[in-house]
Amino acid sequence: MEQRYYTPREVAEQLRVSPTTVMKLIHDGRLYAVRVSERIYRVPVGAIQRLQSGMLQSYVPIEESVEVLPPLGEPVDAERAAVTPAKR
Repeated sequence: MEQRYYTPREVAEQLRVSPTTVMKLIHDGRLYAVRVSERIYRVPVGAIQRLQSGMLQSYVPIEESVEVLPPLGEPVDAERAAVTPAKR
């Protein structure tokens, strides 16, 4: 089975940089990663390929671009459906 996600250490080995540099790229928004827990990240294969191909544009983390919808059964109004930034 083909590997779909890499640890920051594995990414660092592929890119020949330190794991600290990989974490800096993640925190700067230049390398997409999935946060598994408070201290654990996994980097999808596609994110590494985009970085290696020179596509270094920043991304918007999903949790910052999701619309907040009311609970089921409540009407949707413009104020409640506005985009809200994630709490960090």
